[in-house]
Amino acid sequence: MKHILYIFIGLTVLSCHNSSTQVFSVIKSPKTGQEINISSKIDSLEVLEISPENLRLLRNEIFARHGYIFQSQELTEHFSNFDWYHPRLTLDEIGLKLSETDRYNISLIKSIENNEEQKFINWDNEIQSYLNLIPKIKLPLYFECDDGFDVPKLDYENHLIKKYKPKGATIIGRLYQDKEETAVVYGYPADVFYPLISIINKAGQEIRKVGFFELLYCTGDAGYSATTKVTVTKDLKIKTKTEITRWDYENEDAEKEIETLQNEVTIK
Repeated sequence: MKHILYIFIGLTVLSCHNSSTQVFSVIKSPKTGQEINISSKIDSLEVLEISPENLRLLRNEIFARHGYIFQSQELTEHFSNFDWYHPRLTLDEIGLKLSETDRYNISLIKSIENNEEQKFINWDNEIQSYLNLIPKIKLPLYFECDDGFDVPKLDYENHLIKKYKPKGATIIGRLYQDKEETAVVYGYPADVFYPLISIINKAGQEIRKVGFFELLYCTGDAGYSATTKVTVTKDLKIKTKTEITRWDYENEDAEKEIETLQNEVTIK
């Protein structure tokens, strides 16, 4: 009986040890350069600067570690490269295997993927007080030059807005904020509402500008018209599609010539 008791105690200790073993992701944190411990609750700062592609892999790795059978061939092929991946559980079964920590980490990563927390690291200075007055823009953002933006209601008499807002500009919102810079979208009302992204540093100095489109690509004149559709993606790229129409306005029977231009610009 004593031998049996010793064996039982040994197995119990071993089982408890295995249940608390740390599991490190194959995805590394840009902040620390180390693999992320997904067996404990993830610090949001560890994952804020991870690319959207790797955020998706990190979130699905939590499922993969439990043996989830992915519907996505891409994810199946990716995790099949690791000897710890043994697909055996369906969608209905995997929910019973997820711990409270798993659910917390999945929810956190999803919120960052949905841009609820992504790329907004606060600075402890006066510039941050100004930025806190500006709403965050939820990505992806869609814009057509004919429609303009929904302009937030701000107190333009506020001393910080007066101090830091570019002259003549209307504030639209913030796109991201990291350790070194932030991106604020401004509009300049005229015959055409022309938006610009101003990249500023911690001192409030503008270090570069990014346009949504060329002003020529959103206007009309005799024998010429152009309109642009813009998408700002979650990975901070501006994708534009411009349709330009030209015709001989003095000849009613003249055929119209249509040209389509597409472009992509990386904001960050």
